[in-house]
Amino acid sequence: MQDSTQSTHTQAVGNFGEGRYSAHMKTMYGDAKVYFQCSPEQADRLARSIGAELGRIQFDGDAKVAYGKITGKGEITVRGSQQGKLKTTASIALRIGKIIMLLNEAQSCGMDYHSAITLSEEFHNWLFQVPQPQLPASALKH
Repeated sequence: MQDSTQSTHTQAVGNFGEGRYSAHMKTMYGDAKVYFQCSPEQADRLARSIGAELGRIQFDGDAKVAYGKITGKGEITVRGSQQGKLKTTASIALRIGKIIMLLNEAQSCGMDYHSAITLSEEFHNWLFQVPQPQLPASALKH
């Protein structure tokens, strides 16, 4: 199974800003380090991949936008909502995110956490792969 999500960012590892999915990315980051003993870089890659997938899904669906009145101060209220449920291919990043959420739910139901979770070989290889540095385009020319 191929995962097309690539992490490209300029923020520090573990810093996800204040965007729509930042809180979820912080959860994925912290839990991946605990459940799977990921390095900060590996957990960051997972969290950013999940955030990118969620953002892509959001923009693939139909959205409803409503504009309010413009005030005397020149301000306007704009409301946006996503319509319906969206289906997408379950990438490895999203599947690992679901595993983390299921583990969190199991803990809230009384599961006592003692050791790392073992992932399938395919998921393990994706998660623990350290991204290779990208060469500048000029270095690729002969």
